[in-house]
Amino acid sequence: MRRELTFLSPSDPIEGMSRILEEHGIDALPVVDRLGRLVGAVVREDLPQARAEARESGRSKVRDWMQAPVTVGPKASLRLLCQILTQEPTHLAFVVENERLVGVVAALDVVRYLAG
Repeated sequence: MRRELTFLSPSDPIEGMSRILEEHGIDALPVVDRLGRLVGAVVREDLPQARAEARESGRSKVRDWMQAPVTVGPKASLRLLCQILTQEPTHLAFVVENERLVGVVAALDVVRYLAG
């Protein structure tokens, strides 16, 4: 699990989402509120449509593009993680404890762990 996270707030502009996803080469970003609670996620595959609609319709905030995040608890089993990570298009799950985002696990993290 990675604990050092880049995240967005619902009121951040789409341009910031786009820049971070592209600069870091990641497929999804968590969206957290002022209290650090995970309220959604944005994904790379929405970028082209988000950019176009931001220009045309004004849907220019992260909140306009959030979707329900895939979450697990900090004590999730390796088996559960493998099931989730192989089924999710982004191949990652956000780790939440007491409603707060505490980390993220990607499929590559599991592979590295198993490789020892």
